[in-house]
Amino acid sequence: MNSLSTTDKELAKMAKLFKALGDETRLKILYLLERGEKCQCDIVSHIGLSQPAVARHTQLLVDSGLLEIRKDGNRRYYTLTENARKVLFRIFEEETARN
Repeated sequence: MNSLSTTDKELAKMAKLFKALGDETRLKILYLLERGEKCQCDIVSHIGLSQPAVARHTQLLVDSGLLEIRKDGNRRYYTLTENARKVLFRIFEEETARN
């Protein structure tokens, strides 16, 4: 079987991105992080979910390329990637234009 073509790889990457953006909780996390870096404990308190649930959501966002993670001891800090800022800006810009 042939390896994936560039188009297939791009589509797989896009599908991962849409999956990440297709959940209200993950959108809340992205919106929260738009204001700057937050540790996982801050995300837990703002979102109102358990630590394991937030960890699953943030890991999916990291895997999709929307978040970067920085570890400091036992704490994990998350920030938006430059790609996430571009994607979110485009989405918010288009939604604002529609309304």
